[in-house]
Amino acid sequence: MSAGINGGDSRSRVVTAIVETRIGPVRAEAGPGGLRRVSLPEVDTARLLRLPLPTPIRRTLAEGTLTPATLLSSLGLNRVVIGSEQLAAGPDGTPSRRAGADPQDVLSSVLHDLKLLFEGDLDPLGLRFDYPIDLTWCGNFTRLIMTGMASIPPGAVTTYGALAAAARSPRAARAAGSVVGANPLGVVVPCHRVIGSNGALTGFGGGLALKVALLALEEAAVVQN
Repeated sequence: MSAGINGGDSRSRVVTAIVETRIGPVRAEAGPGGLRRVSLPEVDTARLLRLPLPTPIRRTLAEGTLTPATLLSSLGLNRVVIGSEQLAAGPDGTPSRRAGADPQDVLSSVLHDLKLLFEGDLDPLGLRFDYPIDLTWCGNFTRLIMTGMASIPPGAVTTYGALAAAARSPRAARAAGSVVGANPLGVVVPCHRVIGSNGALTGFGGGLALKVALLALEEAAVVQN
């Protein structure tokens, strides 16, 4: 991992770092308020096939047949779909988020865990991505949607409608989708765990193939442990 500090004490400055993974370089940024950004590389099929994925998922990715309308169930991924009540409550308790952690320590933890994720070696506890995150840039609705996403446990998915309902705006599924699509904390705030109300993949900023690969890696970790 390579890291650079943008001047001064890392406790009061923005810190950036990069780690090389099987899909390429992953960059993260943290400041005094916690993790600010996680940027994934543009990923082609060849890179995704480097991941330790189940054979049926590898075959699907190689065929390139995924569309936003593809049903998650058709891929053989047995994900639990949770509703707004579980999101509002925070499954298994509200994450600690370790407020006040040094930004450099946050980055070291984040990038270490992301590297393990793409190696297929991250356990379910690590998949909760319990790091402090900086949401000072959010309005109230956006903050609630981001918090809802952060509460989706590994091995589960939720819907845009459930996120909106948990944010006390049950008719704002489309607005929730806009927040999900603009999520600057890819994987850590797991927007890849959000699907359509009919079980369809819908979309993902890193591409549908990466979304499926992430879900498959997580499911394998949960099942094995």
